[in-house]
Amino acid sequence: MLNKYSKMYNSDLGAAITRRGREYISHCALTSEGVLYGYFPKRYDALVYTIEQIKKEDNKYLYILKNKINKEIEKESENKKLLANDKIKYMVPKVLKHLDIDEDYYMYDAIEDRLMREDFDTLIKIYYKNNVKEFLAIPKVKSLFRDSIKSMNKTKKRISKIKDVEDGFLILEDGFETELKEGIKYTVSDLEDLSETELNVYNSMEVDGNKISLENLEVNEDLIGQYLIDESSVFINPYEPPEDIIGNIDTISSMVKNVLFGNYWYGGDYIQEKDLRTDNQQETIKNINRMAIMLIDTDSYTIGAYNRNIVM
Repeated sequence: MLNKYSKMYNSDLGAAITRRGREYISHCALTSEGVLYGYFPKRYDALVYTIEQIKKEDNKYLYILKNKINKEIEKESENKKLLANDKIKYMVPKVLKHLDIDEDYYMYDAIEDRLMREDFDTLIKIYYKNNVKEFLAIPKVKSLFRDSIKSMNKTKKRISKIKDVEDGFLILEDGFETELKEGIKYTVSDLEDLSETELNVYNSMEVDGNKISLENLEVNEDLIGQYLIDESSVFINPYEPPEDIIGNIDTISSMVKNVLFGNYWYGGDYIQEKDLRTDNQQETIKNINRMAIMLIDTDSYTIGAYNRNIVM
């Protein structure tokens, strides 16, 4: 790292890199606030820009969203056939509530009028952006999660029950079929349903028949009766899901990107509860009432990870 007194040090370049890193972190934090807690910009021009960006999107899952909303409308209207304008009147209050805008908003009439002039499809797309509760209630999403969990519990590789412990080794019951190998990651669990337990992963160090030692595992008699499980069958690494659910994970990721993710504005904002106008994202994230606190760093690996998973 260059010292600030070095002839090679450029203060303008250093300041620009620092500013860009801080802005990037602020963007990730605001994205998390949006996806997890429904944050939207409150500055009128920023909100209008956001609506226009959502309107332009070609959401390939729109038919699923429309089907769900239409069923809700039919139920509330007692199966009376509603005109297109009636559906818009139904959606606008729901969208305003989701945007956290009420009559105290400084441009309430303008934003309400703008939404009333949008079509039904656009209102549906806006309603689902940054709306994790409604996203998880989509039948398709619920089905994908349910099927994945069932598959993971069904196909987990329970190697064998631990029969005894001896000199740092786990002694397994005879009759297990899976070949134990050194260097493979394993976990120990006393529960049948792995979704209900916190898993600790250990590297296997030495294998001798039905005996195995695991790195960093404190071996004691409390482990007798628990199960040794092949970690590769448990969904722990977010970048390497098990083969039998990878299709579901890809579909969920695609739906998150198309349906749920809704961060489009990168400038300053209006913070209604403080009647404060900010000039950039850094000021915004410092002054809003935060709900989601994320661990974010700007080293190259983490940036890559966030590029793939948050900043989509």
